[in-house]
Amino acid sequence: MKELYLLAALNEINDAFIAEAAPKEKQHFRISHLATMAACLALVLVAVGLVRLVPLSNTSILLPTLSERSQGISVRYNANPKAAMTEGCLAWLSLEEIFAPETMIFRGTVRDIQNYDLSFNGDVVTRAIATVSVSEVLQGDLCVGAEIQILLPCPITGDIRISATEVTAQMRVDMEGIFMPKAYDADAYWEQNGAILYLQDLAPYGLWDGMRWVFLDTNRGLVFDKSVHEGAVNSENLDEIEDYIREQIK
Repeated sequence: MKELYLLAALNEINDAFIAEAAPKEKQHFRISHLATMAACLALVLVAVGLVRLVPLSNTSILLPTLSERSQGISVRYNANPKAAMTEGCLAWLSLEEIFAPETMIFRGTVRDIQNYDLSFNGDVVTRAIATVSVSEVLQGDLCVGAEIQILLPCPITGDIRISATEVTAQMRVDMEGIFMPKAYDADAYWEQNGAILYLQDLAPYGLWDGMRWVFLDTNRGLVFDKSVHEGAVNSENLDEIEDYIREQIK
């Protein structure tokens, strides 16, 4: 059996958006036609209702609080995800689909990354949630200075290699980048092993795969999917990446 990552935007499911990844998981996300929630309101909702502090030793960890709609799900903080390797591939997407108007595009700095085990009736999947501080908005209704949470399609650790997430997997705290998540609407869900998880319970935004939606300024230089973003292959810094993106969304 193979894991399915839904790469849909905020419309109906499109088979061309589905990628194959790790075994043992089946993920089905459905995104309705409801309008995208304003980013600032989403931030307020996250701050007041979607998280709670859970003390672990001398550290407080933000643990998502699940709504009553999510069934058969439990969430546990995972400080050290186990080593694993999986293989997969991504379905082709056009640049028009990647830079669609519903894609939020902003420049920012990673402030925090936490890994969580998501148990779907005992079927455990590990994912990370990154908190990113927004410094510049290129597209979407985000607020400069806001800190938003983004569900990543993989855990962030040096010991796990998941195919089709090689770019996002290099994300680290204090790293600057350009991020292109999509907002989860109220009906977006992940169904697996007889359990259902409404994605807004985890984060207001998510990346549909770990390759095409981030540009990271690492200590080894820029990291992004150069096979997709061919127009940016000669870029030497994030300012030049911004120029490339503005050409795509104008």
